[in-house]
Amino acid sequence: MLRNYLTIAYRNLTKHKAFSFTNSLGLAVGMAACLLVLQYVVFEFSYDSFHTQADHIYRLAGRRFVAGQLDGESAQSYHAAGPTLQKEVPGISQFTRLRSWYGNTMVSHIAGQQTTMFQPVVIRTKQFTDSTSVLLAGNFNGWNPNENPMQREGNEWVARLNLVPGKYSYKFVVNGNWVNDKDNPLVDTTDNNNSLFFVAETENYKKAAQTFREVSFKEDGIYFADATFFNVFTFPLIKGNPKTALHESNSVVISESIARKHFGSEDPMGKLISFRQNDNAQPKLITGVFKDVPANSHLQFNFLLSYRSLGSDLDMNWQWFQTYTYVVLAPGVKPAEVEANFPAIIDKYRGPALQADNAKEELFLQPLQQIHLYSDLKREIGVNNSITTIYFLLIIATFILILAWVNYINLSTARSIERAKEVGIRKVVGASRSQLIGQFMAESLVLNVLAAVFAMTLVQVALPYFNDFTGQQMPLTLWKESTFWLLFIGLFMAGTLFSGLYPAFALSSFQPVSVVKGKWRSSASGIMLRKSLVVFQFVISVLLITGTFTVYRQIDFMQNQDLGINIDQIMVVKSPFIVNNKQFSQKFDVFRNQVLQYPNVRHFASTDVVPGMEDMYSDNGIKREGSEDISLSMFSLIWADYDFISTYGIKLLAGRAFSKDFSTDKEGAIINEAAAKALGFASAQEAVNNNIMYGKDNKYKVVGVINNYHQKTLKSDYVPMIFLLNPQDGRCYSIKIEAKDAGNTVAAIEKAYQSVFPGNPFEYFFLDEFFDSQYKTDRHFRRIFTLFATLAIFVACLGLLGLASFATVQRTKEIGIRKILGASVNQIIYLLSKDFLGLVLLANLIAWPLAYWAMYEWLSTYAFRININPWLFIIPSILVFVIALLTVSLQTIKSAKSNPVKSLRYE
Repeated sequence: MLRNYLTIAYRNLTKHKAFSFTNSLGLAVGMAACLLVLQYVVFEFSYDSFHTQADHIYRLAGRRFVAGQLDGESAQSYHAAGPTLQKEVPGISQFTRLRSWYGNTMVSHIAGQQTTMFQPVVIRTKQFTDSTSVLLAGNFNGWNPNENPMQREGNEWVARLNLVPGKYSYKFVVNGNWVNDKDNPLVDTTDNNNSLFFVAETENYKKAAQTFREVSFKEDGIYFADATFFNVFTFPLIKGNPKTALHESNSVVISESIARKHFGSEDPMGKLISFRQNDNAQPKLITGVFKDVPANSHLQFNFLLSYRSLGSDLDMNWQWFQTYTYVVLAPGVKPAEVEANFPAIIDKYRGPALQADNAKEELFLQPLQQIHLYSDLKREIGVNNSITTIYFLLIIATFILILAWVNYINLSTARSIERAKEVGIRKVVGASRSQLIGQFMAESLVLNVLAAVFAMTLVQVALPYFNDFTGQQMPLTLWKESTFWLLFIGLFMAGTLFSGLYPAFALSSFQPVSVVKGKWRSSASGIMLRKSLVVFQFVISVLLITGTFTVYRQIDFMQNQDLGINIDQIMVVKSPFIVNNKQFSQKFDVFRNQVLQYPNVRHFASTDVVPGMEDMYSDNGIKREGSEDISLSMFSLIWADYDFISTYGIKLLAGRAFSKDFSTDKEGAIINEAAAKALGFASAQEAVNNNIMYGKDNKYKVVGVINNYHQKTLKSDYVPMIFLLNPQDGRCYSIKIEAKDAGNTVAAIEKAYQSVFPGNPFEYFFLDEFFDSQYKTDRHFRRIFTLFATLAIFVACLGLLGLASFATVQRTKEIGIRKILGASVNQIIYLLSKDFLGLVLLANLIAWPLAYWAMYEWLSTYAFRININPWLFIIPSILVFVIALLTVSLQTIKSAKSNPVKSLRYE
C-alpha cells in the first residue's frame, strides 16, 4: 500500500512540474533558513557546556549602590573574594581566578635549545641567625616571597636560583618586614634602593647566544590564572601536568597555536619566553601546552601566567575590583544557599569603607553556561551575545518556514478543482477517505523529502556566508551532533504533517456525485482561507521589510551623526612596548617633533584612550569641593596632553585648554558639559576655577569646560568626562594629517617611529574607521535582518505566483470571451491582478501598527535615534506592492496576450 501511495505521489508531482518546483523550492528555502538558525542557536547554547563541571561552575560578580541607587554591575570581583569565600562559605569546593594582562605585549623567545641559557645563582646571608624563617623576594619571582623560602645551612640562610643573565633586585622578608641585604653594598637607585646583583654572561652563554636568535611577536589573550584553573575548567593539556602547571610563579602555559607559532616542531616544554613592556621584561618558563580554546567558550586566551607571580598579598586585597573569579559548588548545593552568606562577608571585609562612601555592595553568582547569552555587565571578559537576538532569529526563521508551509497549503487547496474529478472517481471505484488522506500525505512526504535534500545542500553551501553575516565561526562539524539531527528530523516531520494534513482532509472530503457531474465548486470558506493565508504571508513580509528600512536608517544615522569632535584624517599610532623608561621622555619629544615637521601633519596629541576605546579608568565618588553630596554618576577619567583639544577640534564652552604657561595645570582638570551637570554646576562658566574632589586627597581645579561629544557609540548617552594632564605617557598618539599624499605621510611617520623606537612594531589605525568598528554587531544584525526579509518576500512571492497561475487557468475561458468582446490587454491584467493586490494592500494596513510598535520598542534601546516618520511605512509598502504586482504580472500578462480561440477551446 505504501509503495503504491509513493508511486502515485511521484507520478502526480512529475505531471505538474511547475507546481512541484514552486512548492519544493519554497519549502527548501524555509527549511534551509530554519536549519541555519537552528545551527546558530545550538552553537550559541553550547557555550561553556563542554566543561566536565559545567553545571556546578559559577562566576562571582558584583554590584554597587551609592545613596541607595544602583551604580553599576561588574563581571569582576575582588582579588581576595575567591580565597576568602572558599574558606568561610560552606558549599564552595574550589575556586580559580583570571586577571587580564591589560593589553597586548611583545612576547619573545630564543629559537633553539635554551638549557644553557640559565645560570646557577646562590644568595647567602648571616644577618638573621636567630630567625626561624627567611623569605626571598625580587623581580625574578614577581616580588612574591612565598616562592623562594630560604634554607638554613649552618649559620647561614641560603637560596639557590637558576636565572638568565641580567640585572636583579631583591629583599629579604623576615617576620613580615622587608629588609635589604646589609652584606651586599650594591643597591638599585632606580628601584626603591633594593639590593642588587648581576648575573654575568658566561662563555657558555655567549657561545649559545651566538647560535640562537630572538624571535618576538605581538601577542594578546594573556591572563594570570590560579594553579587550580585546569582543575575547575576542562581545557585539556597536550603537554604538562594540569595540577602543577601553574603552581610556580615563573610558569606559563601556552596554547597549541602559540607553541607552533613560536617554536614550530620543537618541543616548547622547559623553554623560556619573555613578556616585555617598556624596559620591563618578565621571563617565564613554559610548563604546559593546552589545546586551542574552542570557539564556544566565553573565555578566550592564548597564554596563562601563574597568578602567584602577582604576589600573595593579593589574596587579602579587598580594594581592587580587577579579577574574574569562578567557584565550583559542591554537588547538591544551591546557588541561593551560598549567596545567603555573601552579605556577612561584605560587611566583614568592606563594611567601614562602604560606610564612609555611603555605599553598599553585593556579590552574586552567575551560572557559567548562562554568561554568554544572559550577561551584559561592565568589564565583561569578552563580547557576549544576547538571548534577545537568539529569540529574534528563531521567530524570523519560524515565520519563513510557516510561510513555506502556507504556500504548500494554499497551492494544494487551489488545485482542488483540478483534482476534484480524480478524487471523485477514486471514491466511486471504492477508495475510502483514509486511503485518500494517505495518498495526499504521501505526496506531502515526497515533496518534503525533496525539499529537505535541497535544504541540506543549501545549508552546506551557505554556512560560510552565514558565519560572515552573524560574525560567528560555527564549525561544519555540527552535522555530527545528535542534537542537530534530532532538530532536523523534528523539523522534517512537522513540515510533512503541517503542510500535508489540511490539504489531505480538505481534498478527501469532496462528494463524488457532485464532482463527477461537474457541479462541484470551491467553497466560500476555502477561498477565504486561501486569501487569509496570502494576507498573513504579506503581513510578515511588510513587517520584515519595514524593520529592515528602520535598521538601515538607524545605523546610517549613528554612523553619520555629528560626534561633536572631528575624527577625520586622524591617524592613531600606538605607543611603543619596548623602551627604556629613563629615555622615554626624550625619545617621545624627538618623535613628536619629527612628525610635526612633515608638511602634511597638522596636529599631534597624546592620550591614554581615543574615541571608541574602552575607558582605562572610570569611577564615581567625585564631588565639588565643599559639597557633601557625592555624584551618583560614573565619570570617565582620561589622561591627555596639551594639544588634544586642538587636534580633535573640540569646542571650549568656558575657560581654557591645558597650557605649558600654567605650571599648576598638573593639578588642573577639563570637564565636559555632562560632568559639569553631574557635579551640580548651573553653567559651564560657573564650573571654571572651582575645585573637584576625587577621593579624599586628590583635588583638581577646573580650568576649562568643553562641549559634549561621543566618546563611544550613539547607543548610550553622553558620559561625564574628566580630563587630567599627562603630557607624554599616553598609550595613543593622535596625528592629524592631510588627505593628499596620505600614503607617503604614513610611510614617513613609520620611518620616524622605527628610528626613535627600534624593535617596536609600528601599529596604527585611522580613527574614523576604528570608531565605526563599534557598529560591527549592528551591521551584522542589519545584514541578518535583510537576508531574512529577502527570503520572506521571496517565499511569499512564490506562493503568490502559484496562486496567480492557478487563478488564470481557472478563468481561461472567461479571458477568451472578454478578449473577443473587445477587452484590452491592460484591462485583462487589471482584472486578474486586482484581487491579489487588494490582499497585499490589506496586509499593509494590518502590518503598519504592528511595525510601529516593534520599531518603537527597538529604537527605545538607543539614546540617540531616528524619528519614526510615515516614509518608514510608505516606502516598504510601495516596494512590497511593486514586487507583488511584478510577480502576478509574470502570469497575467502571458494569459492576457494568449490567443482567445485557444482559450475558448480550453477543456
